[in-house]
Amino acid sequence: MLALRADFFGALLDSELGPDLAMRVSPLVVAPLRGTALARAIREPAMRVGAHVEARLCDRLVADAAEEPGALPLVQETLRLLWDRRRQRLLGLAEYDAIGTGGRGLDLAIARRADTTMSLLTAEQQTIARRILLRLVSFGEGRADTRRQQEVRALQSAADDGAEFSRVLQHLTENRLVTVDRAEADHDALADLSHEALITGWPELRAWIDRRRVDEQRRRRLEAKLAEWIERGRGQASLLDLVPKEAIKGA
Repeated sequence: MLALRADFFGALLDSELGPDLAMRVSPLVVAPLRGTALARAIREPAMRVGAHVEARLCDRLVADAAEEPGALPLVQETLRLLWDRRRQRLLGLAEYDAIGTGGRGLDLAIARRADTTMSLLTAEQQTIARRILLRLVSFGEGRADTRRQQEVRALQSAADDGAEFSRVLQHLTENRLVTVDRAEADHDALADLSHEALITGWPELRAWIDRRRVDEQRRRRLEAKLAEWIERGRGQASLLDLVPKEAIKGA
């Protein structure tokens, strides 16, 4: 079984594997939740724990999600925020409107949690957090930026205090901005952004990406050349001989 996002399907078909896969694979398209199916996904988990989603709220969430590609993580985060603001066992439209003062609650919920998470860090810790988040973004070439799974050790700078780095990563994980595939975030673990919606729905992260994109791309090229040099056994050529001059400039 091969699982692939729709926005990468064209690239797969254009690859060397494309012609063979086209002949051998029977695709099964998993469509995004919309309409009645999304309404059930909103209501039924609440019902299982004895809570109730107001009908007007459910209708509004379904309508707002219809305008948003990849809306499910936004709906999830909005419901999580509404759960904290519930009136006894009722999740209501009034609380949703309060979240979205100045905009849609669906747009603002994930950004609000992310901003709160960052505000609890010191300035030094925020620098580490921004680097972690930025390194977990794959820069799109002709398509949207996406998540980028990385080993935990690839997120740490040589200048970092190890304990401080671990505290920041744990903070991001506990607040659901980052996921790590093990309970203990050791250096063999894999980290990822918890939701791709963070890239599009959190203005602060979007701004960091825009400011640091070129420098981060340069760093990744140098990192790739270093790995290549090591893999070749550190031959007679120096590392800088393998790196294009434009990649070194400004690094």
